[in-house]
Amino acid sequence: MKFLVLYTCAFLLNLPFGYIRSFYRQKTLKHFAIKMLLIHAPIPFVILLRKYVFGLKGDGNWETALIVTISVIVCILGQVVGGRVIPRILAQKQTPREDIPVTPMETVSKENV
Repeated sequence: MKFLVLYTCAFLLNLPFGYIRSFYRQKTLKHFAIKMLLIHAPIPFVILLRKYVFGLKGDGNWETALIVTISVIVCILGQVVGGRVIPRILAQKQTPREDIPVTPMETVSKENV
């Protein structure tokens, strides 16, 4: 049960960060810095959650390494799902109009044309 709580919270915490990150392209140093901030911002919260749920002190045993590895993978999955799947779901719920972009990438491509 502890594993389920930790991994679900880590996944859900990363969803909005991945969604916001999908609006930025790596064209300038500013956009790169914002993307890096959005990728790494939820990590301290996941670490605190992991220490609260499991009481891990970082003693270096294999169980700690496995829990940390899986939580990093779940965080990456949350970022990917937040950046790719959520915009598609939101686009399906909207009524299609020409002045509203369907995906974040169309916003960038229309501005550059």
